[in-house]
Amino acid sequence: MKAAIVCWSRRIANHLTATTAQKLDAIGRLMSYVHGFLPQVAVQRPGVVWHPNFQALVVLPEYFLTRPRPSLAHAKALDEADKDAALATLLGWSQWCPEQLVVPGTVAFRKSFDRPAGKQRRADGTVKPAAGRSLKASVNLAGAPAIPPMMQSYPWVNSPPAVSPGTAQRQAQLAALDMMHSALGTPAYIYKNQAYVIQNGQVRYKYNKRRDFFETFGAPHEVHAPDVNAAATQHIHGILFGFEICFDHNQGALAADVAYGNQLAGALLQHGYAPAMPAAPDIHVLVSASVGNAASPVRDGGLFVHASTDDTQTTVRRRRGGAMLPAEANTLELIGDVQFLGDRLRVWLADV
Repeated sequence: MKAAIVCWSRRIANHLTATTAQKLDAIGRLMSYVHGFLPQVAVQRPGVVWHPNFQALVVLPEYFLTRPRPSLAHAKALDEADKDAALATLLGWSQWCPEQLVVPGTVAFRKSFDRPAGKQRRADGTVKPAAGRSLKASVNLAGAPAIPPMMQSYPWVNSPPAVSPGTAQRQAQLAALDMMHSALGTPAYIYKNQAYVIQNGQVRYKYNKRRDFFETFGAPHEVHAPDVNAAATQHIHGILFGFEICFDHNQGALAADVAYGNQLAGALLQHGYAPAMPAAPDIHVLVSASVGNAASPVRDGGLFVHASTDDTQTTVRRRRGGAMLPAEANTLELIGDVQFLGDRLRVWLADV
């Protein structure tokens, strides 16, 4: 079964100062372009058999949705309400293109320490803890070093200083913000850099960046506290996807997850239990701004998909016997290479 793998190497410089509405318009135009492109593929390749649940995997680079900024030195996070509105728009548009599984880059956003009224209940109607978001962030930070795959998360990289060594400093920053917020009413925020997988009006999965590379640069009242307990892999339509965002890949985050999963599965098997952790992913999706292509833990025969702001790093490759092949007869073929809104857009036809 086939799917078109669509990667747009949108440069940050080309939309750094753009409004959220302008960025959303660009995503909508891309989805519309792909919607019209797919029937042409079927005409040019009679007999092509699409995957029954999606015909295209559309992937955009990191930081696609941020606040308008005059430079990279300014804070990037959208407010939570703006993030929610942007996501609602994308979900609406995805209903017009249900054949597309879309990863619209990442959205950098911030959550206030105080939950707004609309966020005080879970989807099932239960009330969230009154302690607020700073407690959850503290738990996330405290738990990270205890999880073997997450030990590589530290030291954190930020500025200033150039390198800040680890969890203790991040927890101290969180505690200081919490105290200033409680005692003085100083606004304080939890920062996330998050990738969504959307299709036909639904969020299929979301992944937040685990490593920190200048995430809260220019934003002293924000603290990056990723939910490290969230899985980096997810089954979607029977395919095991693995996800990384930029510095995660540099630090081998997904590879560490897979190695730990295999280690745990082996231990469970020795004691007569079925493995509870996933093995190597079928498709490894990386979005960046930007990072080089390091080793991928994707299974033999699986795909590595990288959408970067640097078009020289954007690639789709298939793993064969340890080698990562950019093309393979009958199973991976570059079928489109154009300039779209001023940046390079490529389409591969691949067995999935």
